[in-house]
Amino acid sequence: MPAMRRLRPCLAVLLGAAACVLVTACGGGQAHSAGDTASAAPAVAHDVASSVGSARGSVSTPAPSRAQALAFVRAVNLSVGDIPEASVEANRAHSSDASGGPAARTCERLKGWGQSHTIAEASSPKLRRGQELEAEQITSSVSVLHDEQEVAQQFALLSSPALRECSARALTHSLDDTPIRNARWGRVTISKLPVNAPGTTAKVGLRIVATLNLSFSEVSIPLYVDVFGFSLGRAEVALTAMSATQPVPASTEQEIVALLLARAKAHTL
Repeated sequence: MPAMRRLRPCLAVLLGAAACVLVTACGGGQAHSAGDTASAAPAVAHDVASSVGSARGSVSTPAPSRAQALAFVRAVNLSVGDIPEASVEANRAHSSDASGGPAARTCERLKGWGQSHTIAEASSPKLRRGQELEAEQITSSVSVLHDEQEVAQQFALLSSPALRECSARALTHSLDDTPIRNARWGRVTISKLPVNAPGTTAKVGLRIVATLNLSFSEVSIPLYVDVFGFSLGRAEVALTAMSATQPVPASTEQEIVALLLARAKAHTL
């Protein structure tokens, strides 16, 4: 059986767990387990308070209608023609992620902040290019929130070192509870990545790395999920690039961020 066929379910598990933790944070949920609350909450709350305080000093414009927000989301998101040699990956149902499993239950425990008020949001198709261990999966997502202060809060959460540490621990525990045949997960790490997005009101870059140890071959394979996000007013735009053995090239990621940014500026709300 080809190596990538073995890895595909593992990549899906990692991406699902990572999205669960980070989207919970992005939606206002602080990523931590019960034992982490006391140590992480003050640092994250300070970052949020500072960012939201700055947002309150800015002039807020009237919120767009849902139709306007949906038009913006559709205009900005990636399509298959945006990534050379890419194709749309068909959705596959896996028993491990059909209902979220342990990762979803972990995310439920992580919720602590109020939920965001979204006018419209959508993701692009899963765009895949390359074969076997060189395969890459790239997706974008766009959200329009009702209140610009919520955008500031979310990016403050994602930029907080305390939240990255808590999220890494939560992901490690979540993956430990997700069995993979003939393999076991190593510790998850989350680090910052630079984001070149001039003119944005906030931006964040994160690299999530997990190691999959294959018992049948005594080989360890690193899996990468790079997440980039930026905001323009009420709009949040995110790019997720996933690959095995090595990250998606930084030049490719920055080119796609630049494309998304150009579209967001050209279709202002």
